[in-house]
Amino acid sequence: MSKRPVFNVLVLSTALIIGAGSYVVHAAGLHPDQGMVANVDMQRVFAESDTRKGIEQKIQEFGSNLGKHFDEITRAPYLTADEISDYSAALNAEKPTDNDKKKIDNIKAESAKRVDEAQKLGAVKQPTAADQARIRELDNMQRQRPVYLERLQKIYQQAMDEEEQKRTRAGLAEVRGIVGKLAKDQGFSQVYDVSAMVYAPVDLTEQAMHKTQTKKK
Repeated sequence: MSKRPVFNVLVLSTALIIGAGSYVVHAAGLHPDQGMVANVDMQRVFAESDTRKGIEQKIQEFGSNLGKHFDEITRAPYLTADEISDYSAALNAEKPTDNDKKKIDNIKAESAKRVDEAQKLGAVKQPTAADQARIRELDNMQRQRPVYLERLQKIYQQAMDEEEQKRTRAGLAEVRGIVGKLAKDQGFSQVYDVSAMVYAPVDLTEQAMHKTQTKKK
């Protein structure tokens, strides 16, 4: 099994964008008027926005931190399932407390102690019954380790997926808000995504892209 989980840092998909619906915005405070309708390519606006770029960077940072923490856990060869869970929780605490830091140090120290113990027991020519029982216990930890790590990898991948979805929803809402303000400022009562195939005399895509790309203002 590979030591590093393959985190799925995705480029934000068309499905997530189109999933927001073809009806992009009904500008607040304005009455619907068939003569005041515009189109916008939300997929293009969102994909090229500063918001989307910021989201991608945050997701990559989140995945990188998870990867580092996973690697740190794999460097401790003798841990129980509960210890791996506690180790992971402490490493990934949003604001690590002194107790979290102490827990990390204790678990690392315990694993190192077991490594030393396993080496010493392996060198005993005539192990006692107690020695043999302890050897079996340590061996069992190592045999179960791939199962525990695979389980942890799935948990981390799920965390990645949830982080991506959360940030994407918030980012898309932000971009839709910008489009809504743009529409209201210009007197448009309704804005449809181009995927809706609704005819409109005005396309706000280029203007929306300009508004969502602060570096190009």
